[in-house]
Order: sequence, then structure tokens, then C-alpha cells
Amino acid sequence: MLHDFKEYRPYASIAQFRREIGKCVDKAEVARLEQYILIK
Repeated sequence: MLHDFKEYRPYASIAQFRREIGKCVDKAEVARLEQYILIK
């Protein structure tokens, strides 16, 4: 999962984050991780 975080950073949108990280973890974990990201 760390590879996915680094590979797609910076994320262009929250939808991209959800799509890429959602491949590795369930929806609840994606929601928890969202608090740690910033989309510019």
C-alpha cells in the first residue's frame, strides 16, 4: 500500500485517492486515511 501512496502522489482529486487506495483497503479504512491527505 505504501507503494500506491507514493506512486500516485500528489493526488489530483479525492476520487483518485479513493480509487487507488481502495484497491488495497476497504472503504472504512479509505475514509479513515482521508483525514491525512491534502488535495491541492
